[in-house]
Amino acid sequence: MQAEPETQEKMPRPLPVDALWVRFVFVDHAGIPKAKAVHRDSFEGRASAGVGLAKGVLALDPSGALQPESGLSPVGECRLVPDLSTLTALPFARGQAMVSCDMTEPDASTPWEGCPRSALKRVLG
Repeated sequence: MQAEPETQEKMPRPLPVDALWVRFVFVDHAGIPKAKAVHRDSFEGRASAGVGLAKGVLALDPSGALQPESGLSPVGECRLVPDLSTLTALPFARGQAMVSCDMTEPDASTPWEGCPRSALKRVLG
């Protein structure tokens, strides 16, 4: 297992003052950005434990149909664990912030092999 990048923060940094919701953002296998929203009251706990996500969500086409050739199904979960160094207010969405996420196994620490963001990090070195 590789060491975590030094840029990934461990402790939640302060949320933007007016942020009521934080979008946990990820990109699926088709390059479509998606998110799950977390209320600010739950953010600190979710920053370390992550948010659950069915692995099959990464294989949904734009119409919402699951692509069977992906090998993913609605059964099985990964966790969206935020990279807190990316936390930022959304200037176009009042009261909202976003954070980019890595996908892990359900233990929230083991990287999931199907994570597009982790694959990009490996390619970029």
